[in-house]
Parts: sequence; structure tokens; C-alpha cells
Amino acid sequence: MDTDLILSWFSKLKRDHNFKITSPATRQYNCIAWASGYNDKWEWPTIADALDDDTFWPEGIENSVDIESFVKNFEAKGFTKTLDATFSESKSKIALFALNGECTHACRQIDDGVWTSKLGYFQDIQHSLKSLEGRIYGRIYCIMERLDLHLPEAFRDMREAEASGRREQTLDEFLAELKSQQ
Repeated sequence: MDTDLILSWFSKLKRDHNFKITSPATRQYNCIAWASGYNDKWEWPTIADALDDDTFWPEGIENSVDIESFVKNFEAKGFTKTLDATFSESKSKIALFALNGECTHACRQIDDGVWTSKLGYFQDIQHSLKSLEGRIYGRIYCIMERLDLHLPEAFRDMREAEASGRREQTLDEFLAELKSQQ
């Protein structure tokens, strides 16, 4: 997909100083997987069983394009709804888009406060949050966040210790305790 086609689909990008294409087109992953931090699988409910081994939808989450199924998918990954879309170094944030009650898109906030999206089978782009709202993806349904597991080295060390059985408190228990203190 070339820039002109992207701009014809998402006209708000024309005025977005954060807009840029950041990858070549690929069918290897989609926006839901990309927002979850994956670039090696296609994550979508109604096709997870119909395609090849690279498709994915979590067990226990309703196999539906209803927006609440996607909310539950991200909740299962540790995200909670928030009203705060501002950048935080300690949290990962995603936005879910919906049109007529169905999920249409997800994007992820990146380090500099700009958002990143995978456009279906096409490219990854960087953009401002509301630049994709419109006739294709509808509107932002919600923002979700979780503690950023990529931050301190201590988290990585704890996960290694947990895996080897050397630690009494698991990383999940540590994160729950940390979250309760906020």
C-alpha cells in the first residue's frame, strides 16, 4: 500500500506530524497481535481456526468480533481500562477501535508517546492516537494499560529466578503487589 492510499483511507493522517510508514507490508501479523507485542501471528477470533498455524485467539475468550471480546482478550494479558492516554514510562498502553459494536483495530503506544499500528495485510505506521478515527475503523472505544514488563532489569532477573525455582514470590505476585501500592 502506498502513502497516497493510506492517506485516502485515513484523511486525518494528512495533518499528523507523527505519521510515517515504519515497515514493509506483510501478512504475517495483524493489528491485534502487533498491539500485543507480537509480529509472528495473526490474532483474530473468527478466523483463528480457519487459517494456518500462525493464527491465534486465546482459549476462554469468546470467538466474536464484539468489542468486549477484545477487551477480555487484553484483560487476559494484564491490561485494564483507563481514561489516561498520556505516555508513561512504567506502563504499556493500547487503544481499541470499534464501529457498530465490533472491534476494527488496535494500536499500541510506543516510547516517545506516538502510537504504532499494523494496517491489516499492509504496513506498520506511526501516528497520533486519533488520526485513525473515521469511516474505516470508527472511533476509539477504550484505552487499556498494564505495568510495562520491559522496564527494569530486576523484572527480567525475577522471571529467570522464577523459572529456575529459586524465588519464593513469582513475577506475577510481585507485579500484583506493586500495582496494589499505586
